[in-house]
Amino acid sequence: MSGSQTGIVSSSDEAPPQYIDRPLPAGWIYKCDPIHGTRFYADTTSVPHRSTYVHPLDDPIYIASLTNTPTIPDVNAAGRARSRPSSDPAVPRKAVIAKTSDSLSRTGNQLSQTRFRPASKTTSEFVNENKPKKGLSEKIMDGLTGMSREQRRQLEMKKEDLEFRKRVAQQRQDDFIKQKKVERKDRERAQRMMDNLYYHNNLCRHPHSKQAAFNAMQAANFAAMVSANNTGSASCTCPAHGRDSH
Repeated sequence: MSGSQTGIVSSSDEAPPQYIDRPLPAGWIYKCDPIHGTRFYADTTSVPHRSTYVHPLDDPIYIASLTNTPTIPDVNAAGRARSRPSSDPAVPRKAVIAKTSDSLSRTGNQLSQTRFRPASKTTSEFVNENKPKKGLSEKIMDGLTGMSREQRRQLEMKKEDLEFRKRVAQQRQDDFIKQKKVERKDRERAQRMMDNLYYHNNLCRHPHSKQAAFNAMQAANFAAMVSANNTGSASCTCPAHGRDSH
């Protein structure tokens, strides 16, 4: 934050009450930003200007610059004299610097401990803790199969799915074969009906050839029966020949 921002005004009367007895070092001013409502301290002697939200004596960078300086001006002596009774002895400046350094050291240690604190348990660690322990039989199965229980379960599911697909395919094939048989029988039945009707019509037109038409009808029925069975040989007593024909 730069001390030369527009809209920023300096005011020594608006300093926090806890800092009234702690005057600012030389070159430091107290400022407030009316736009954002923030208040801070600015060092006008540094190039570029540097600002901080804490009192300069509580600022680690400023304290470090004081400890590296051979001669440290006592900029807070007047303020401490006004805030203390006249009978109190003056506090040595070395004690103030030592106390400030000790406070900074403790703050640094706390930050270090916070920074290097072990991270909390990850999700995988929580899952591993909540995961049930393996029994002896499960450990033996893992060693024999080379797979965990979950892997074996997935393999069994794949096998069951494959068996189901095979059963469905076999059922479809059986249904297709049955349907074809039914259709063939229907066609054969319709053909026999047409043949019987044909021979019946011929018998009505030519009454003198009744015996010939009857023989032809018997021969047609025999041929249809052989075609339907498709197995073995059939024996029939044919009136036209007067003997068994195969």
